[in-house]
Formats: sequence, C-alpha cells, structure tokens
Amino acid sequence: MSIGYKQSQLNEIPKEWNKSIIGNEADICTGGKDTQDKVEGGEYPFLFVQIQLKE
Repeated sequence: MSIGYKQSQLNEIPKEWNKSIIGNEADICTGGKDTQDKVEGGEYPFLFVQIQLKE
C-alpha cells in the first residue's frame, strides 16, 4: 500500500498527518537537575541546562 505525501514546512510528510501546536499536545517544563548532576558515560546524554529567567 502506497502512502501519499504532502508538502509542509518540514518537507514531505504523510498526507494523513495534521499540524498542531506542541502546547496542545504536551505539557513542557524544566526538570530539577543540572549539569553538576550528570553521570559521565551515562545511558542518556545530558543536553540541556536549566536556567533562571528574569521576570
């Protein structure tokens, strides 16, 4: 069975996919750990640093 594709800002995507705002699909928040808590050679890379934003 051949899946049809359509153009999007992400290039070609399956035609049955719909666009959505990520905030409508998931709650996004920061964690409670920072780089000093990383485990060298751990199973998952530590990619993001938590920052304090000025209000």
